Amino acid sequence: MALSDVVVFEDRDPLYRACPALSVIRQENSVPDVQLRLNDKHMISVHRIIIAARIPAWKDRFGGLSEGGIISLEDQSHKQNIIQHLIDYAYTGQIEISLENVEDLLYYAVNLRLIPVEKCCYRFLINRLTLENLYFVMRIANNLQAGTLKKACHNLMRSQFENFVGFDMFYNLPLENLLSLLRSSNLGVHNEEQVVNAICDWVLAEDSPQAAGACGESRMNVLPQLLAEVRWQKVSSEFQDELIQKCSQLETPPQARYGQSSHFWDSSQKTAKRDTEVDWPFSW
Repeated sequence: MALSDVVVFEDRDPLYRACPALSVIRQENSVPDVQLRLNDKHMISVHRIIIAARIPAWKDRFGGLSEGGIISLEDQSHKQNIIQHLIDYAYTGQIEISLENVEDLLYYAVNLRLIPVEKCCYRFLINRLTLENLYFVMRIANNLQAGTLKKACHNLMRSQFENFVGFDMFYNLPLENLLSLLRSSNLGVHNEEQVVNAICDWVLAEDSPQAAGACGESRMNVLPQLLAEVRWQKVSSEFQDELIQKCSQLETPPQARYGQSSHFWDSSQKTAKRDTEVDWPFSW
């Protein structure tokens, strides 16, 4: 069953239940002692002690004196909806996470050290991770250096490798990322011939727009390194013969061709294994 595009996160003991009067005070805008200025037209009245206690990274900002009882957040005015949600969360212990706000909300949760919200955002993204939104999630993971998200993306590419090959993102993989996938345990393919075909597709896509800049050198030059990761003992001799014939027609330097004889993938290539977890460097 498809997951909802919106979830409501609550603290373990949310304030709206533990102290419902806070929510009432917030709604009524009663006895505020400081105002947040987001821009010339938008001010939020809040209570200094509540914000300082609930949003640790703002403790110093709210703990001292403020000119005219106003604290400026104008440098973040372009995210005023997110800030409004976070202020509400400080009073209620409850916040709505959606596909539209999860990226900005996660950014603020990380930088404001709101660990429970941060973890919930990670779960939200991981639970809804698909090949269709993989690039979006991977970009967030790289921007925040979020190892949890990177690992989830890697696992999806590994488990659905056969389908992943059909996406532009596959052709844009840096060499080290592709090698990491090829060395992964439980690679999601039905047979080893699909691994060879995927490698060939990646190499031959070198001049395509989606592959721009994905490899620091000619992809033909790194082909032997990639083919060394194939479990050739599980590739039929007929497939190997067909591959040699196709490769012999490529106008490339002899040392960069797929191979001029079966000696290319004999004993040294047959040592390739795919039965242990490996480190993965995913970022691009």
